[in-house]
Amino acid sequence: MADTGKLGSWVRRFLLEHLIGERNLSVNTQRSYRDTLALLIPFAAREAHKKVDELAVADVFEKCVGGFLADLEGTRGCAISTRNQRLAAIHAFSHFVAAHSPEHIEWCAQIRAIPFKKCTTKLITYLEKPEMDALLAAPDLKTAQGQRDHLMLLFLYNTGARADEAAQLLIGNLDLGAVPGRDLSSVKIHGKGRKERRCPLWPQTVKELLPAISARQSDQHVFLNPIWPPDYTLRYPRDCEARGEECRRPPGVASGQEHQSSQHSTYDGYPPSSRRSGSQHHSRLAWSCFSGYNEHLRRS
Repeated sequence: MADTGKLGSWVRRFLLEHLIGERNLSVNTQRSYRDTLALLIPFAAREAHKKVDELAVADVFEKCVGGFLADLEGTRGCAISTRNQRLAAIHAFSHFVAAHSPEHIEWCAQIRAIPFKKCTTKLITYLEKPEMDALLAAPDLKTAQGQRDHLMLLFLYNTGARADEAAQLLIGNLDLGAVPGRDLSSVKIHGKGRKERRCPLWPQTVKELLPAISARQSDQHVFLNPIWPPDYTLRYPRDCEARGEECRRPPGVASGQEHQSSQHSTYDGYPPSSRRSGSQHHSRLAWSCFSGYNEHLRRS
């Protein structure tokens, strides 16, 4: 009979059997939980003055976990949100152990009693329409690189997709109409957590996509990099700022392109719910706020 007091066997079962076999969580979530334990176990071993393979479940007690969380913020310089993410993984691990080992229920209750910290929510920022127009005008359309950069910017602006979602986009995910101004076109985007959503494409986006993907296979990436097909290197804001002051943006807008996409969709008469109704981190309340804020623009 396996020793239920040893930590190592529970870590193996949690990572391999529970996260993968029972929950079928995404690879990123699996890695996040694994990284948490990879940081916690050496810390607990130092606190208990034991080797990592000698640790018992009882060695990871409430005070030890509290010290680990304080070390994350103090020594490693992690933000409160990261600290809370690590704590959530530890809570999940303790719940798994208690569910399969009743003698550890009290230990689990002590671990899960450790509270999450309150943290401030950053203001969601976006680019105004003139600023976005200046950003789209920054790439040099006389070069192939500039045409690709302009097309990617336009696609991100149209769909509100993340940079990695656009980088992994395949030609087969595009459903382009034969006539851009007449036929409806859309794109299927694979997002975080293995979620999929379909987004309509503007006629201008379709017009620029058609020559970029002509005579290419459906399993190829839409946006190509001279070095490697998936293009993760996005330098557009920096290039744009080098062109002049009109393109400068407030701090924090680099991750908010999906927000200006929703903001400007009200200018063009597109309902925000058609843009990103399956969004992972934007609620319909946010769409309503944007829509209501620009009610005067729609009337004018």
